[in-house]
Amino acid sequence: MAVINPGLTPQQATPGLFQFDPLMLPKWRLQRSLVRAKGGTSRARVLCIGDSTTLGQGAGTSVGGYLIGLARDKAVPARMGALLAAAENLPCSMESMFGEGNVLNLGLSLSAYDSRITLGAGWAMSNTTVGGGSYQNSTTTNPITYTPEVNVDTFEVYFLEAPTTGVVTFDIDGSAPSSGPTTFNTVNASYGYAKVTIKAASTGAHTLHVKGPGTVGVIVGGIVAYDSTVGGVDIINAGWGASTTSNWAATSYPWSNVNALSVILPHLTIIELINDSWAIQNAALTTSNLQTLITEAKLSGDVLLCVPHAAQSGWDGGSLATQAAVAAAIKGLAASNNVPCIDWQARYGTWAAANTIGWMNDAAHCNAVMYEDKAALLARVLAA
Repeated sequence: MAVINPGLTPQQATPGLFQFDPLMLPKWRLQRSLVRAKGGTSRARVLCIGDSTTLGQGAGTSVGGYLIGLARDKAVPARMGALLAAAENLPCSMESMFGEGNVLNLGLSLSAYDSRITLGAGWAMSNTTVGGGSYQNSTTTNPITYTPEVNVDTFEVYFLEAPTTGVVTFDIDGSAPSSGPTTFNTVNASYGYAKVTIKAASTGAHTLHVKGPGTVGVIVGGIVAYDSTVGGVDIINAGWGASTTSNWAATSYPWSNVNALSVILPHLTIIELINDSWAIQNAALTTSNLQTLITEAKLSGDVLLCVPHAAQSGWDGGSLATQAAVAAAIKGLAASNNVPCIDWQARYGTWAAANTIGWMNDAAHCNAVMYEDKAALLARVLAA
């Protein structure tokens, strides 16, 4: 299948393009055209589902033995957005937080990975949701503080609802929102996953505070911020360290990863998960889990699958044979679901080959150079 766009050579001559045609991304391309419309305010949403390789481990400075220090800006989602904005006149925003890679559960400082976020005393990781864990406070009225790096006027805040949770209070720069509620009751006898949208009076440098009553729990699942007066693409880095397809295919609660997609509503979901080759070692289960994700993601948008880059043989008990089986399963799903697929193993070769040219940081994580190359190809695909 030849690629029909001047930004990409035929896939046979573009290492890594296993299956691709721009017509495989109709919902994304439609929303992208609305974003580009002169004077428009439409927004597109790209959700990047992944693990520590998506959150950017290997590209940052060392924090507690993990190379995640301020890695968010060097991770594939952020670099892909920057390249799209620079080369394609497609404004992209990385102003979101979902789980932040589960770094708190590694005993690391959240602000070390993402300096936009401050957790007041009393906040801790809680139930699993998109991007890893949510954030819960049951004991204090100290807020979660989120300060975007760019000018915004709108905040979407996602909450986990339960029978025993409480009322949350919002403020923007210390004042009540200009539009939207000042409080939201997260009590739900049947459990739920909800989105609340609040706005400032005008676009500018703003800080959001979200807090609970201090007597019962409130649980924040994520935040997206943007400027509603202009069009743009909101790119969500949902990299969740150590996660597998089984984690992502879980459906136990409304906020479980698959179920939450119906609230987040991505126009494009990019999926790259490297851990199945050693944590699951069952290509049939990987196939079933990914099909669950693909089916749900296609309800709101399109899907792009990625075969993860190769890890060193034997890492965490995995093998080259298992990696090959998982890669074949992913490519089989791309064919059966008629979705694009990028095969990073075909682009970079074995772990030994990538390590020899200096693109690997350890047995499984690449460095900023490979992340940049991945971002460049993904940006070209999204621009096609």
